[in-house]
Amino acid sequence: MNPNQQDVESLFRDHGTAILRYFARRVDPVEDAADLMSDVMLAAWRRRDTIPPQPQNVLWLYGVARNVLANHRRGTRRRTAATQHLADQLHSAPTNTQAPSDEILDVRAAIRSLSEPDREILTLSAWEGLTSAEIAAIVGLPPSTVRARLARSRAAIRSLTATETTA
Repeated sequence: MNPNQQDVESLFRDHGTAILRYFARRVDPVEDAADLMSDVMLAAWRRRDTIPPQPQNVLWLYGVARNVLANHRRGTRRRTAATQHLADQLHSAPTNTQAPSDEILDVRAAIRSLSEPDREILTLSAWEGLTSAEIAAIVGLPPSTVRARLARSRAAIRSLTATETTA
């Protein structure tokens, strides 16, 4: 074991609990403290050649923990702002408050009856407006296979919805 590895291990053996408590007192949910602790351990391991000798090493470790916590808080603020922005967009989007018609329910049931890969291809085409070549790039299939599956899925939907309508 090289001296730097021993230094990192002894640093966490001696002060890891204190750093974990540092995080536990500052984050909510408290379970995030363990993730933050692992980030500090990773940073210390990566920078093991720059860890100062005792007694400054524990102060250095707290400094790393403080930076990790600051990054965590910035990330939390960004996620919260993005979530709020999406919520605002959803609230301002026009909504259909009517119950779906029997015809729409039949189409939804027919779509659910398709295999997952065929359903994905169909919905990428119908809902997202993508071409067969674009869908092929997304799902990793040749465009000819996508076109064939799309045609088969559309025929199945027509057949299933026609059967429901006549019944």
